[in-house]
Amino acid sequence: MSTPTPGPTPSPSVMPPPAPPGSARHDPHPAPHPSPTPSPSPGPSPHLVPPWGSPPDLEVSHTWLEHRAADCDTATETLFHTLGPAGEAFGALAAAAPGWSFVHSVDDMKKRWEKLNGLVRGRLGEAADNFRLSAGEYSRIDHDRARDFRQITG
Repeated sequence: MSTPTPGPTPSPSVMPPPAPPGSARHDPHPAPHPSPTPSPSPGPSPHLVPPWGSPPDLEVSHTWLEHRAADCDTATETLFHTLGPAGEAFGALAAAAPGWSFVHSVDDMKKRWEKLNGLVRGRLGEAADNFRLSAGEYSRIDHDRARDFRQITG
């Protein structure tokens, strides 16, 4: 009995005659055998990049804190600018499906989006304020330590 091979089976006239039982005939094209273990994943694991674009740094500075506050301000402004297009999209959605039952929920969905948008902008504003407060304290403490060091060293 011959072993099955992948792909179409050639016609019997092309196939070699089966080897008699007990003979040790060498097959020049043995059938491939599946690997017992799965192939490794292709390539290395992904490298996660922090949102600020570089690996974490243990050093914090006044400038770094001010930049994080500016990032919060930028995100707040970006979110605010989504309100107009979102309002237009809600209006277009409601107008495109008159008589459909979901149309009545569009106003509710719009109100929820505006509330969520305002909540996130408020939290981002609070975070920006906290970064600025921290930057100010960082500078104050840094100046106080420099003053103390000058007094000690004369």
